[in-house]
Amino acid sequence: MFVWIYDVFWLVFCSEDYFNINNPSIVVAGVAVDKLTPKNAKVIANYDGDTSFLYQTKRSGWASYEKPLPQMVQMGADYLVIANPVASDLNFGKPTR
Repeated sequence: MFVWIYDVFWLVFCSEDYFNINNPSIVVAGVAVDKLTPKNAKVIANYDGDTSFLYQTKRSGWASYEKPLPQMVQMGADYLVIANPVASDLNFGKPTR
């Protein structure tokens, strides 16, 4: 019985932090994308390869600069979304040295 209670406690109180978004700006930006773009738009939502930002947009697309921006447009990208931009976000897929 003790083991069962311990297991329930562990599941409820210790695992709930795995699904929290720790950056509310990607949630706000995702809501804006959802309101401002067509439902079938493909977006580039660069967040260091993390798909959390792309998920918040409710659109299909890419979570990183897979290729240089002109090639990604040829692949079907319609919008580039950046939340909390830093200098590296503005490279638009250029190779880093």
